[in-house]
Amino acid sequence: MPAVPQAMQENPGIMPMQKGHLSLPLMSSNYFGFSNSGFTYADLIKRRSDDSLVFTVDNMLSKLSTNNYFTTSIRTNILSFSFRVKKNYFSFNIIAKNDNYINYPKDFATLLLKGNSAFLGTTANFNLKQESTAYIEYSAGFVHETKNKKLTYGGRIKMFSGVANVQTKQAQFSLFTNDKNYAINANSNISINAASLDTGNISNIFKPAQNLMGANQGFGFDVGFQYKITKRLSISASALDVGSTIQWNERVVNYNTKPGGNTFNFNGFDIKTIFNNNGSLQKSIDSLSDSAHHLLDLNKTRNTYTTVIPAKLYGSLVYQFARNINVGVVVFAKQTDNNWQTSTAISINTRLGKILSSSVSYGINSYSKNNIGFGLALNPGNMQFYAVSDNITPLFDATHAKNTNVIFGLNFIFGKMRNPSFINGRNEKENLLDKFNALQRTKYKQYRKIERKKHQAEKD
Repeated sequence: MPAVPQAMQENPGIMPMQKGHLSLPLMSSNYFGFSNSGFTYADLIKRRSDDSLVFTVDNMLSKLSTNNYFTTSIRTNILSFSFRVKKNYFSFNIIAKNDNYINYPKDFATLLLKGNSAFLGTTANFNLKQESTAYIEYSAGFVHETKNKKLTYGGRIKMFSGVANVQTKQAQFSLFTNDKNYAINANSNISINAASLDTGNISNIFKPAQNLMGANQGFGFDVGFQYKITKRLSISASALDVGSTIQWNERVVNYNTKPGGNTFNFNGFDIKTIFNNNGSLQKSIDSLSDSAHHLLDLNKTRNTYTTVIPAKLYGSLVYQFARNINVGVVVFAKQTDNNWQTSTAISINTRLGKILSSSVSYGINSYSKNNIGFGLALNPGNMQFYAVSDNITPLFDATHAKNTNVIFGLNFIFGKMRNPSFINGRNEKENLLDKFNALQRTKYKQYRKIERKKHQAEKD
């Protein structure tokens, strides 16, 4: 959607269509997205013929891989503006961001839903991973267009102010259940970092003076370009959040198990103690509680730590069919937890005059093979309303959705919207031919009008 200034967020090397824009807090750009690699609502809950709902745990577990991922992402624009100076374009953004990532192994889900009976005589091993980060991103971008208009390139420098974070560096658990006497042996090895959450009062997390420019800081950058291979074909690519990290220094706390990890053993209760009124049962319960508590007994420290904002890569090819219609292929990759999440989409983009721009796409990603996207931008005067989604199918069937996202908002546009068509680069001969053809069409219309009048006069 090149008509929308927010397209620069995905590629800082493209030249926007407008001469400038202004985006105000809360109304200009709001984004939400979620992805779940493991299961859908329909995999877990079924509707029976009597219209009642039933949990289908075995069906849901059969859909899981060894490791599964759940992510959410929220973006809210605080302030952004941009302007063009000849062949250069400058942009500034302040965006509040929140990213959540959870890795849940199949063994953990099985234990949670079916209990340890599913692991009789075997050991269940799983490592839970979770990271949630809220931060504010400040950025300044620059784009340059070459004289022949074939190449635009640019970059963006970013500074981050961390608001809050929770990170499990590791949360390893093992559970063995004896298939003869059902004795349980469990082990844990845990390391958790947190910032701005160990306060005792959640209101202390949101302190504007500290959050807007606090002690939890970091830096990164984006780069990108667009090159016109021919008058109709262009290629573009970008790399986002390169080297982006946040150093957490303020209100930091760490939780770690003792060296060697923690253990928990439970051999059951002696049934005779239940009938003895001597407090033996209560002692057994207290002993079990103490032993279970030891499994999660953690040392508390306050050491600073660093988190990484995952890098993202984009690449695309666009073919211009006509002045206001193009077809594009976009590929995307994001590295999370040493794994690459990828997606590919084919889109058709149209522009009807200066008022309406639209996009329709079909995409395949790591979570789903059927994603229908749609985008719309309306430009009445100097205002622009837009909404874009890579997957609108949950609007029609949310029970089978593994992922969706939407970005929407309002921009104030300044200056005449230029047409980014590659056909703009035509030579003088081609432009003269266009004018000649247009003149011929006009003359032909006039000729037909005169002929119709003659025919009507003859009838009369």
